[in-house]
Amino acid sequence: MKRTLGLSLLIMASLGWVALLGQLSGGDASAEENETLRHQAELRIDGRSQFPEVLLHVLIEDQGGRPVGGLPTHDFSATEDGIAVELRQPDAGGPVRAVLVIDRSNSMSIQGKLTAAREAAEVFVRMMRDGNDVTALVLFADGVERLGPLTGDQDQLVQQIRSILLAGNTAFHDGVHAALDILEGESGRRIVVALTDGEDNSSVRGFEEVIVRAQEYGIPIHAIGLGSQVSAVELERLAAETGGQLHVRPPLASLAEIYRGLMRNVQNEHLLAYDSPTPRLDGTRRRVALTTQVADGALLLRDSYTVASLLTPGDPGPLKVFPPVLLGVLIVAPSVLRLLRRHPSGDDSTSALP
Repeated sequence: MKRTLGLSLLIMASLGWVALLGQLSGGDASAEENETLRHQAELRIDGRSQFPEVLLHVLIEDQGGRPVGGLPTHDFSATEDGIAVELRQPDAGGPVRAVLVIDRSNSMSIQGKLTAAREAAEVFVRMMRDGNDVTALVLFADGVERLGPLTGDQDQLVQQIRSILLAGNTAFHDGVHAALDILEGESGRRIVVALTDGEDNSSVRGFEEVIVRAQEYGIPIHAIGLGSQVSAVELERLAAETGGQLHVRPPLASLAEIYRGLMRNVQNEHLLAYDSPTPRLDGTRRRVALTTQVADGALLLRDSYTVASLLTPGDPGPLKVFPPVLLGVLIVAPSVLRLLRRHPSGDDSTSALP
């Protein structure tokens, strides 16, 4: 009986530590309902890529749906978990860093999809502000082709877009992963616009790996799926879990306007930053409230983010958590070992516990 009791104690102790570590593991930021007055606005929080610095991406639109940009920092105020924080704008009016991911698989030849994609990409590039915004192109089919680094040379980008040729299958995940690699280490307003017309069938990278990488970098992926063969569920997750927009099976005639809107929005986005008043990597959910003064009233936005934990992939978490786990095992183990030594043959006598 004692042997059984001892093993049970050890198992219970181990399960307790597993439960504790489970609580430490981080999750994805989950949005709460925004409260708005008059103007419309969107708030996206990046609480991972530069924590304890927290980045707030704020898009404000007037009643006509036009972006409202250029508001000074003192027009905003924010709290995290009810604690007031000091906001700053690290790159007011700074550059946009974008990567356009374009499907060039054979199926893009059907119904003029490649032609519409080229035209939309050109519209996006021509909206770049000279000396400010930069873009790179990534093509995918059987594999991935990076057409160069980020550049502000519009003519070069347009020439590359017009030279896209069709061939092969659909390595969509690899294409998006390559785009994220290009933006790694870049700061400010970063976006990926990823267009495909089918389900992935050639990638080395997995879908979950792409989402985790985008979340780690704090980069939104705007997902666009053309035609009936796309995985709407996958594209929806890709956009929702990274803070991007989703466009599934839009009319090809509307594609250029979609790209125009994406560039217009990111150019007018307010990028705010603050230092978290609780700079611990504890896997907890932090609630943020942001208030701004606009021309016709006050605007209140609420959202939340989850801090990375000590066990978040890519962090040296296991090394930090191992000592307390080991301590817990050492506390329980001696009693268990004493029980086992006193009854090595599995004796079920009822003598007192040591």
